[in-house]
Amino acid sequence: MKFADGFWLNKRGYDVQYASQAYEITPVENGINIFAPTQYIGNRGMTLGGPVLDITLTSRQKNVIKVTIEHYKGTLDNKPKFELKEDWGFTPEIKENAENWELISGDTKAVIGKWNWNVQYYFRDKKLTGGAWRSAGMITESEFLKRARLNYTANATFWDYPQDERNTYIRDQFTLSVGECMYGFGEKFTTFVKNGQNVEIWNSDGGTCCDQSYKSIPFCVSSRGYGIFVNSSDKVSYECASDTVSKLSVTVPGEKLEYFIIGGENITEVLSNYTDLTGKPSLPPAFTFGLWLTTSFTTNCDEETVTSFIDGMAERDIPLQVFHFDCFWMKEYQW
Repeated sequence: MKFADGFWLNKRGYDVQYASQAYEITPVENGINIFAPTQYIGNRGMTLGGPVLDITLTSRQKNVIKVTIEHYKGTLDNKPKFELKEDWGFTPEIKENAENWELISGDTKAVIGKWNWNVQYYFRDKKLTGGAWRSAGMITESEFLKRARLNYTANATFWDYPQDERNTYIRDQFTLSVGECMYGFGEKFTTFVKNGQNVEIWNSDGGTCCDQSYKSIPFCVSSRGYGIFVNSSDKVSYECASDTVSKLSVTVPGEKLEYFIIGGENITEVLSNYTDLTGKPSLPPAFTFGLWLTTSFTTNCDEETVTSFIDGMAERDIPLQVFHFDCFWMKEYQW
C-alpha cells in the first residue's frame, strides 16, 4: 500500500522511520548481521531511544541472497508457509573492506556500507539495484487510524482481506534504473510491464478486467536481469515506480520482511535460480500445449453451435487440441 504523499511527505496518520546507518556489522553463519537504528548514533547517549532494525543477509544458494528485516523478534510464527529449498550446501564469501562489507554469492554480491545506510546489489560488475537514503524502514499507524480501521465494517466475502489488528509494517525500497521494466507477480490482467502500478499480492475474485487476480505470486523480475521473491503468504504490496518513480517498494504487515535477491546471466537464468528455490512445475500433458477453443460467454451454446465451432476449425485446417465448455454451456442457474 502507498504511504507516500508526494515525494517528500508521508500520508497523514503514518510514521515512517528509516534505517539510518549500519551501527554494528557482524559476520554470522553464511552471512552478515546488521543493527540498523532509525536515527543517527554519534555517541552512547544517543542509543536510548528509537527503533532498531535487525537486518541479516545470508546465502546458501549460488546467486541467491536472502535478506531478513525484523523489528520485534520472537512473535508467534503460525502463518501458512512456502516450501523452499534454501540450503544447497553453498557458502558465500564474506569480505571486509575499508568502507564496506561484501557478501559474494557466485557472481551476485551485496555491498553494505559501513556508515550511512547503503546496500547495493551487483551481478559481476553490473549494478542491479539497491537502497540507501529512505529505503529500508518501519511504518506505524497512529492510534486514530487504527481505531477507525477496526470500527469499519465491510460486506465481507470469502475473498476479502481479513480485518487486521496489526498497525506496523516493514518496507524496503529498491532503485530502478532509467528504462528498467518490471514483470511478473503471477497471473495479472493489467499491462505486461508493471511500472506505474500498485500490485497487491492477494487472491481475489475481482474479474479479469481489473487489477485483482486469482493467482498472485510475490515474485517479479527486472529487465536488468534480477528477481525479487518475497517469502510471505501475507498481503505483500508492491509499488512499481508508482509512489516514487525511481523505486520499487515492497511492504508487508507485521514486524518482519523476508525476501530473496536472485541474480543471473539473463532472465532465463534468474527464473531457473528462482524455481530451484521454490520448486519446478511439473510438465503438463502434451495436448495442453496445443490450441484451445472455448465457448466462453459469447453465445447461447447448443450442440449444433458447438459442433459447428469444432467442424469449422477442421475445415480451415486449424489444429484444435482442446475444446473448453465454459459455464454458459450448462443449464441456467445450475452452473
